[in-house]
Amino acid sequence: MHIDGLHEFKQLLKSQQEKIVKAVNLGLAAGALRLQREAQKRVPVDTGNLKSSAETRQAGTNRNPMYLLAFTAPYAFYIHERKEMKWKGLPRRNQRKNGEIVRKGKGKYWDPQGKAQPKFISGPAAQFEKDIEQIVLDKARAYLRK
Repeated sequence: MHIDGLHEFKQLLKSQQEKIVKAVNLGLAAGALRLQREAQKRVPVDTGNLKSSAETRQAGTNRNPMYLLAFTAPYAFYIHERKEMKWKGLPRRNQRKNGEIVRKGKGKYWDPQGKAQPKFISGPAAQFEKDIEQIVLDKARAYLRK
């Protein structure tokens, strides 16, 4: 049995599949970047090294998309998991060398800007889960409408 147009139909499906994969990847990237921005708002900042070490990248394949948010500073995991924040809110001490101040204490421990918290990735991931899902869907829909 031969069906006219079957080859063209298969080609159309294949082209739409590629477009859908691209749309999902764009949506996931946008959602992951939103999570990164929210996480960076909650990172304890002293020198800015931890906050600036944030990176979002594609970890999966185009067919099996996955995005990874990581803070690459060597102490990021320790800070993320540090729930007790023992000195939170106490003023930072000046750093001294040979009795002289070499670095003035900035703000307060754990929270110089008043926004920091532990679990700065998993906290916003849970809090903004629905928002991030909506970003993924909206971005994918917008691409598919092109």
